[in-house]
Amino acid sequence: MDITLYTTKLTQLRDTLYQNLTNRADSLMDLLDAMCSMPNAKSVVEYSLAEAYRRSYSTIFKAIDEVKLAPLWLPHLLGPYLPRPKKRPFWLLITDVTPCPRPFAHTLEDRGMVYQPEVVKGKLPVTIPVCL
Repeated sequence: MDITLYTTKLTQLRDTLYQNLTNRADSLMDLLDAMCSMPNAKSVVEYSLAEAYRRSYSTIFKAIDEVKLAPLWLPHLLGPYLPRPKKRPFWLLITDVTPCPRPFAHTLEDRGMVYQPEVVKGKLPVTIPVCL
């Protein structure tokens, strides 16, 4: 395939993604651009400082907080743009579900107790994660 076809497909994907974002679509697209341009960033602050992110730091959290997406929206959105699988009749997409410990966050709605393999003497092998 030539580069023009890839560019056209990427443009179509971005347009489709943008159309499916109902709240703060511009901020979310800027965040996506920042994430793609800085794959090794270690924090949201680094993304807010990326050249591709043209907004203020606080708009990242507002955009993420207000995004409303249907379940399984991403596979349905990406499906037409993925090439046909070569070995199996389906794609297997995975998500990292590693818990992020936040033991002192009293206001997180979806926090819970999960096993943590790091055992400290005198401490239970559990942590309170935030599930994003």
